[in-house]
Amino acid sequence: MTLLFMRLRLIIVLLLPFTHLSVHGQQVAFGIKFTGLAIHPRPQPSAGQYAGKFDRKGYVVLNRGITLSADIGIYKQVGLKLAQALVWRDCAGKFAMLSHIGVNFGGAGATLGHSRLGISGSIGPVLYRRRSWQDLPGYIPDNSWLTSTPSSHWETKLILFGGQLEYTYYWHQHYGLSLNVLPGYPDVISVVAGPTIRQRVATDSK
Repeated sequence: MTLLFMRLRLIIVLLLPFTHLSVHGQQVAFGIKFTGLAIHPRPQPSAGQYAGKFDRKGYVVLNRGITLSADIGIYKQVGLKLAQALVWRDCAGKFAMLSHIGVNFGGAGATLGHSRLGISGSIGPVLYRRRSWQDLPGYIPDNSWLTSTPSSHWETKLILFGGQLEYTYYWHQHYGLSLNVLPGYPDVISVVAGPTIRQRVATDSK
């Protein structure tokens, strides 16, 4: 736990400069994604416990939750990405959450040339927490993926240099549909989709 707090403090120190950057006159985009797919590239020892799985070995599982995101343009095609996922039913039917903050490239509602397609990617810390699976029959802990203690109610994973990819199609000047991919290979790849709203922040007249 001490190591986790040290890493979180390091993240805060690294991101403090962004809190002083003005976004006046820049574009912002807000998104909300619903449910999602958890794709497991490798066989899972606890696949028999998965709820909402599409196949017997649990390679693809339907999760239920929402993801809220904000993409703030700072300078040209570089910005700040904030994302918070709240999953009330993960692969084992437990509550989980994921938090991400990072430097975003090509986002904040930007599109490729004159097309309606936008592609962006962010790099930064990803913190994943879920209610412990240790009470599930036949559960096999994998400390290389999540860490916890026998008495803990939570399992945690902090990735300092994580990230996500976002693909957005804008059918309107301000409205679009986004697909987000969190490539946590080889453990899990998360895919969520939902609407996105983009808007330009007015310049401060003072």
